[in-house]
Amino acid sequence: MRNAANGASREPLAVGDVVALVERKRMRTLRLRIVPPDGELRVSAPEGMPLAEIRRFVHSKLEWIRRHREAVRARSAAAPAHPLARDRIELWGEEYALSVAEGAGGARVEVLDGSITLRARPGSGEAARSALLDAWLGERLLERAGPLVEAWSRRLGVKPGPVRARRMKTRWGSCSVRTGAIRLALALASKPPVCLEYVVVHELAHLVEPGHGPRFRAILDRVLPDWKERKALLRGPSRA
Repeated sequence: MRNAANGASREPLAVGDVVALVERKRMRTLRLRIVPPDGELRVSAPEGMPLAEIRRFVHSKLEWIRRHREAVRARSAAAPAHPLARDRIELWGEEYALSVAEGAGGARVEVLDGSITLRARPGSGEAARSALLDAWLGERLLERAGPLVEAWSRRLGVKPGPVRARRMKTRWGSCSVRTGAIRLALALASKPPVCLEYVVVHELAHLVEPGHGPRFRAILDRVLPDWKERKALLRGPSRA
């Protein structure tokens, strides 16, 4: 099997009732990933490592794999519907009525008196309307995130790459340690601004410490003492 994104080949490996996709890389240790929404298991393995050794490793992790696969599938199934499937939307923790109106004057989104109106071109389909709303939410998100990224980058002494907003099913954000690129979930626009700040700090902290271990948590404790409370608030219902 070939990964169209980067040309790398992935070899299927059956271990018990689990099928993993094995990708060879220039690395020293094995790594497992459960990929949403279906819980696909991917194994990154060092070049030249015997398949039997990879099989033993996967077999030793079967209980963990099954448990996390079910969790990923459950989160994906529970992901909120697109706002256009409802008549309400939350923006920065405040609820607004959401409506769609067709007419001349170009596609745009308007906020007025506690309501948000999607001004769509006549005859536009659901995909075009969803894309318009997502683009607008992304602009609002990046407007707030930009100054936060700039300020916290200076405080943490890191140099991030580009910051982008996108609809994500199971994550609030991600950071590439290699490029510094940061992705923020559009659903963050539904949350109070303190949640966005927590995610920004969380992702930037990965440029100091890639993992989630004690050193990473110590960084958060030092620079954002209430990060646990913000994280708990973030886990509440999301409507964007």
